[in-house]
Amino acid sequence: MQKAATVIVAATMVFSTGATAEILEPGPYVSCVTDNGVTVNWITNTATAVNAVEYGTTAAYGSSVPSYQDMAAEEDTGTYYVHSARITGLSASATYYYRVVSDAYTSDNEGAGWTVATFPAVGTQDFSFVVYGDSRYAGESNTHLLWHEKVMRGVSKEPVPLILHGGDAISRTDRLIEWSGSHPSSGDPQGEFFRIAGGRFKVMQSKWIAVCKGNHELMGDYPTLYGKVFENPYSGNGLGVNASEDYFAFDYANARIIFLRHNGSEGFRAFSGFICSIHSGASSSGTRWE
Repeated sequence: MQKAATVIVAATMVFSTGATAEILEPGPYVSCVTDNGVTVNWITNTATAVNAVEYGTTAAYGSSVPSYQDMAAEEDTGTYYVHSARITGLSASATYYYRVVSDAYTSDNEGAGWTVATFPAVGTQDFSFVVYGDSRYAGESNTHLLWHEKVMRGVSKEPVPLILHGGDAISRTDRLIEWSGSHPSSGDPQGEFFRIAGGRFKVMQSKWIAVCKGNHELMGDYPTLYGKVFENPYSGNGLGVNASEDYFAFDYANARIIFLRHNGSEGFRAFSGFICSIHSGASSSGTRWE
C-alpha cells in the first residue's frame, strides 16, 4: 500500500458497530474543484491516525498528500469522522487518478482508482454544467428520489465536471444514514443522496456536486452536519472569503457561481439558490459580469 496523497475529496464509509475502522460506502467525493486543484473528502466510522490521498495521472498514482482536516461529526446514531485533503498544482481540464487511505483501509474503486477532472481554465468561453435540486425522499410516491436517480444516470454518461444542487438534498440533515447508506437498526429512508450519487452511478467521486443549504439541510437535532459533510469554499479552508459556508462563490470557466441562502428576516421569505454570472469582457472600470 502506498502512502496516501492529499486531495480534497469527500468519502462515505460503511456503517459498523465494531471498533475496526472502515471507510463508509460508497467511497470518496470531491468538492471545491478549480482549474488547478481538487478537494477530496471521505468518512470513517472511527477516528483514524493516518488519512491521506494518493494521486497521479495514472492508477500508479505517484504523489501523496495528508488530510488537512479530520472532523468529528456527531449525529443521532453515533459519531463519524469526515476527512478532507487538498490536491493542488494540477493542470486545467485534466483527468487525475486518486485513492483515499485511512490507516490500513483504502477506497480505490476496486483497484482501478477513482478519477476526477479539473475545471477548464478561468476565462474559457465554452463550458457546461448541470442544475437540479430537491432530491430528498418525499413520501411514498418518492418522485424526488426518482428524479435524483434519473439526473445521476444521465450525468454519469456526460463529461460535465460541475453539478449545481439547489438544496434539500435529503429529508433530515442530522442523520448520516440518510446521506450515505443503510443502518441495520433503522427502517427509515436511507442513502438518499450518496448511495445514489456515489454508489449506483459513481458521480460524486468524479464530479463536484455543489449543494446549496436549503431548509431541509437545517432540520433535525444536528443541523451543523451539513457543514461537516460538505467542504465548500470559505475562509476556514482558504478557498473563500466568508466565515460561514451558508453562502459561497467560486469561478468556473467564464462564469462566477454564487450560492445564496436567506434566513427569512427583514421581510423576506427564507430561500436558497444560486446565481450564475457570465463574464462579458472588460471595461474602463474593470471586469463586467452579466
